[in-house]
Amino acid sequence: IYTSPLMSMPKAPANTDRFSIGSVNFVADSADLPSSIVVLGEIRNESSVVVHRIRVRINLLNEQGHTVDSETTALDNIGNMGPGETYAFELNMSRSDGIEHFSSYDLEVFASETPPINSSLGRTEQTGLNIKNVTLSKNDGDYNEWTVSGAVTNNTDCTLYSPHVWVTLYDHNGAVLVMKSFTMALEDENGSYAYLFDQGKSNNFSQFIAFNITSMKAIYVTAQAACNQ
Repeated sequence: IYTSPLMSMPKAPANTDRFSIGSVNFVADSADLPSSIVVLGEIRNESSVVVHRIRVRINLLNEQGHTVDSETTALDNIGNMGPGETYAFELNMSRSDGIEHFSSYDLEVFASETPPINSSLGRTEQTGLNIKNVTLSKNDGDYNEWTVSGAVTNNTDCTLYSPHVWVTLYDHNGAVLVMKSFTMALEDENGSYAYLFDQGKSNNFSQFIAFNITSMKAIYVTAQAACNQ
């Protein structure tokens, strides 16, 4: 895995001042002739309004400043993003002339200001989830396989639906090394899979991560869910 020091510098979005972007990191599978690039970073809502349907686009530029390739990702799992909230993003770019010959880049962020309404469930996004006892342990074997574990407690005033967890790992320069998101597995009193997370309840999570994280400096875990009304 190869990272580019040039690309670890934060870049403000080219199309809006409602967001800031930081901890940008480019990870390629080859230093000389990459067949793919993963772009990792963080987005922060600098506005005073709740936004949703967030999309991040990267444009790879040549020496003349012309776009040679671009990729957009939708941050579907975030739901609503409140003022001051920060989430990690990941863009995957496959082999093309662009990723072999670009010399700079810019980032764009798009979002809608009106929160979505699910009329069938009447959900509103909630962020009152407490996370504790986070650990990162290396699995047995010669591979770079790790497991992140912890517990989430529902401190909101409602029963939640399908909590979603984000795990972000950072290197010593503050750049994002890994971003992993997943739906937390829940069980009811009979041990069967459940979708609802009752008020005041706690639930453990455990997620496998395969990556070379020998240079990891910090880990950040956050969660979000919607009220089931």
